[in-house]
Amino acid sequence: MGSASSACAWGRVVRKQARCEFFSMRWVPHHRRWASGFSGKPATGKIARSLASGHMRNAYIATDECQAHSHPSADETNDRSPISSKYRAGPETMIPFQLHRKIPLLRRPFHQRDVALRERDELATKLQRTEKELFKTALERNHFQGQVAEFAKKEGPTCPIEYGVDRYWCDASGIYMEGWVDQSNAPVTSLRLEAGENAVEIGTFLQGRNFHAYLPRNPTTPIFVTIVASDQSWRCPIVLPAGPLSSPPWSHERPAAFQQRLFAAQQLAFDTVVGFGNLEGRVVCEVGSRSVAPDSATKRSLFPRAERYVGVDIHRAPNVDVVGDAHFLHEMLGEASADLVFSGAVLEHLSYPWLFSAAVNRTLKRGGMTFHATHQTWPLHEEPNDFWRFSDEALKILFGPEAGFRVLSSGMHNQSFTCAEERTGEFARLPFFACYTHVFILAEKTRDLDEDSVRWPVSPGRSRSRSGRYPSPAPRT
Repeated sequence: MGSASSACAWGRVVRKQARCEFFSMRWVPHHRRWASGFSGKPATGKIARSLASGHMRNAYIATDECQAHSHPSADETNDRSPISSKYRAGPETMIPFQLHRKIPLLRRPFHQRDVALRERDELATKLQRTEKELFKTALERNHFQGQVAEFAKKEGPTCPIEYGVDRYWCDASGIYMEGWVDQSNAPVTSLRLEAGENAVEIGTFLQGRNFHAYLPRNPTTPIFVTIVASDQSWRCPIVLPAGPLSSPPWSHERPAAFQQRLFAAQQLAFDTVVGFGNLEGRVVCEVGSRSVAPDSATKRSLFPRAERYVGVDIHRAPNVDVVGDAHFLHEMLGEASADLVFSGAVLEHLSYPWLFSAAVNRTLKRGGMTFHATHQTWPLHEEPNDFWRFSDEALKILFGPEAGFRVLSSGMHNQSFTCAEERTGEFARLPFFACYTHVFILAEKTRDLDEDSVRWPVSPGRSRSRSGRYPSPAPRT
């Protein structure tokens, strides 16, 4: 009788709660006890009757108001352990609070909720894995700062003179730094930078406080600075600011938006060329068309609807239709014979690019297009015929109004940073200034050049001989 009365009393309490209190509720099996409830109507029907009868006593109830500490403890419930305190429940969310993200429980029919919970479990696992990776990165980033703190405890009082590093760059041989020292509290007589056995003394300061120095060091060796002011000296570690490059490095797996936009401009220009060359009746000419490797793809396949595709190169090789010197392209193909002339990584190997520009103008029909991609910064290659590097402004001169063209698009992309052998003066600052590996131009012919508008004292035979020194393709086995 007593047990029946208790059950009835418990049922009345649950029924009252189900009607009045649990405006956002669902039952959660104990093996999913970290999952939250979802918004809905007060419990009715089978769920309310199950609550009243006690058939769902082995399930947790999640409400808008409940928190992790409100669930039954281990002392109250023997068949399950309490929910971890690092989780909290809410109307739609119950995930580790460190993530600060919401994972909505989809409002699905009751028989599909297991699938929804499983999907949410997988997503929460991914988020936790991401959190661990970020935490690991933060640990690595702050590892040196921890060493600094330990060193400060061992060395004693902190240096009263403020100092800092504004920018730096480093490689396998050493590090170049530009920084400052505040001399308002005490005049600094000297500053010494140390990395293992290597050290640099600085006795003079620019504008009374700035310094710069190159310090040979192993990349993993900590850097210390010794500041001498009056009759005292302090030795402290140097904490370098993060990210010496002006823009974050990237790859095709992790592209940088800024660089991708610049690359997209060249890609858009080339796509325009491909579309123009595939119009009916077009004659397309590629300069430097030979296949440089057995498995390399040619551009011929990009123009299936062109009336004619002509591949020109200085050496006979696969995908070459005409062998000759590009400086006299109009003599090989005929004047006003092509609708499109393009090249990729060829201009830097031409002895007289201004003669080539004039030859392209004479080869193109009026309204024809020309596209060229080359390098603004690149190591020496294909010697001895590696002659030039171009900026986008240089290409605008070669294929600009003076040469009979209208520039449609041009630009540079893919930042590069050079490092000189000499590490003094302006040479030491070179890595702070960006170069670009690639440059392109897209132009349209607007007028014909006069016959003698572009001249150079070189005969076709001598030009052909010089161009022929470009490395010939290796014989195929």
